[in-house]
Amino acid sequence: QMCRRAAENGCRAAERHAPRDTGRYVEGLDVTTQVYGDRQTGLLIARAGHSTVLEVKHRILGRAVDSIRP
Repeated sequence: QMCRRAAENGCRAAERHAPRDTGRYVEGLDVTTQVYGDRQTGLLIARAGHSTVLEVKHRILGRAVDSIRP
């Protein structure tokens, strides 16, 4: 649950940093968890088609991760 909570906190941070032109970027944010061997990770995924362009231009996910680091 801790990994999921961290990813959800990152999602809220990404929503705050995202441009609001159409809202498609925010609608395309997804939170999930994944297990790799003996580790569980929380994932924040941007699924909108233009996510890569926005990440390069605004560093939305990068800033979201920065805001949830302990």
